[in-house]
Amino acid sequence: MTFRIRTPKRTRRSRATVIAVLAAALTAPLHGAPVRGIRALTPAPIAPRGGVLMLPLTAERPGRGWPATVPIELHDGTLIDGTVIWIHPRAAEPGRARLWTDDPAALAVRAVAPDDDTSRPTGGAPYLVARLPADGDGALRLGRQTLNPTWRDPDVSCTGLPLPGDDRPEMFLTAMPDRPDPDSSFEYWRWVLLADRIDLRPPAAGRYGAVGSLVAEHYADLWRIALAQLGRRHPGVAASARDALTRICDDGRQPFAAWVAGTSEPARLLGMLLDFNADENMLAREVLAWVESWPTLLVWTEVESGDSVRLAIVNRGSRPTVARFHWEDAPHDPPVAAELRPGWLTRVTITRPEAPPPSPVGLATRGLPEEHVLQLNSESLRLRIGVGAATIDLRPPGGIFPVLRPALTLADVQAGRQFPVNPATATLAHLRRRGAHWEMFFECRRPVDVPDGTGKLVPLEPDLDAVRTLEAVTLILGDQDEPDLVLTVPEHGTYQLRAGNDDGTLAVHRQSFDDRWHCRIVIPDSALPPPRSGYEDEPPRHLRVSALRSHGGRAGLETTPVATVPWRRTPAPAVLRLDTWDGW
Repeated sequence: MTFRIRTPKRTRRSRATVIAVLAAALTAPLHGAPVRGIRALTPAPIAPRGGVLMLPLTAERPGRGWPATVPIELHDGTLIDGTVIWIHPRAAEPGRARLWTDDPAALAVRAVAPDDDTSRPTGGAPYLVARLPADGDGALRLGRQTLNPTWRDPDVSCTGLPLPGDDRPEMFLTAMPDRPDPDSSFEYWRWVLLADRIDLRPPAAGRYGAVGSLVAEHYADLWRIALAQLGRRHPGVAASARDALTRICDDGRQPFAAWVAGTSEPARLLGMLLDFNADENMLAREVLAWVESWPTLLVWTEVESGDSVRLAIVNRGSRPTVARFHWEDAPHDPPVAAELRPGWLTRVTITRPEAPPPSPVGLATRGLPEEHVLQLNSESLRLRIGVGAATIDLRPPGGIFPVLRPALTLADVQAGRQFPVNPATATLAHLRRRGAHWEMFFECRRPVDVPDGTGKLVPLEPDLDAVRTLEAVTLILGDQDEPDLVLTVPEHGTYQLRAGNDDGTLAVHRQSFDDRWHCRIVIPDSALPPPRSGYEDEPPRHLRVSALRSHGGRAGLETTPVATVPWRRTPAPAVLRLDTWDGW
């Protein structure tokens, strides 16, 4: 499907700076010698009193052997120890469960190591973090370099530790659809802003360790300084900005995040707010323009096959809005309109256009295309959404399903695209007929060191969440909410028929290799639509098929034919027509 959403044109501070420094590290000259002449890339940083200073580092001669600590001299001659840290891309975890609020920057932080080398493309960059005194003022010295910071007072501590008299309940730093990514210290600032908004105490930053907690506090300090600066003169504008960064909506059974995700746009806003020389009224107008530039609607497709398409649409605005839909290949049909409640996810079903009637004089008529384009128009958003054919006519060699995909994230939906599937863990699915029987074939790729599936029986849960403990595939036939057959096949061990019956024709064949395993499921005849008897007015033989893959001890689930949101595991099925096979 094609999304047309405004994309950011520029970035400023915060994680955008981190990413830029990482890119610079990748293009550094190849030396490999010991580092020499360390200095800060930012000579005029923002210094939160009592908070954390964070400086990107460079060197006159890049290389190895970065020191674990570098002293910073205050204006009165006092020395404080700065810790040298290494920020780098987070290592890929095959099969890892994707969270709705996954941090798309995927950065990690640790103490610098002796072999970290800025003269080679190692995929990381050094920074200096230091705890500043509560009464800090004046210039700083880093070696021979003089820094001229802008000192500011954060309104409250960003450590997450209780302040005297603060008896508010503490937020739990845990993975939930309506909470930020708990594993990213670069997203902790959002926990702090969200806690302020819902009047809770933010979780303690110590969860991120000695190094990660300093990074977490640094960004939280900056955001609190930035919004407090704006809020003193324009509290309504500051509240609007905070709302855009912490918006939560509901789908009727699960609250979920609907805030502005990604890295560059929050960084651009932070850069605006930290420009202390800007005219305050002009800044307020720029911030409002930033808030209003974001579409109030988030959209993804839940059902693509069948006679109708179902869209999930989130109105993250503050008032009702109307969306109108029409098919490009049926321009004369009246549009379908849906009212969207603010703060809620609305599921909208749009019937596909009908095929044109036959010509009364026997001339050929153009049928409907195999793919359709649905246009969505609202006050803030215009989308062209491509959807496949209502049904897939099966002909040899069979129906190839879209590669199984991990759960959608908020950043995916906002950007209108998904990240590529990791080839090392990809799952391919193929429905075909062999002889008198229909069968589903899976190829499940996995790293060599993945543990074997246990094959242990696990209880059936309505959303199939229990299968996450297995290295397995699950085949689902029938409707999404009331399937006719649900069969889980682990790589090793006993397969589990969770719904449906085995009439004696079900068969499962498996074969394991170093980096993948294959599964061939002979579908029981009782799960198939009845064979045609030869009458012309008989309905076609349609089989509804979906599937998911789980990854052993990991928590990730991947689905086909469509990706799902993390709190709704079962995908809508593809509709395949079986009786076209014999006519080929």
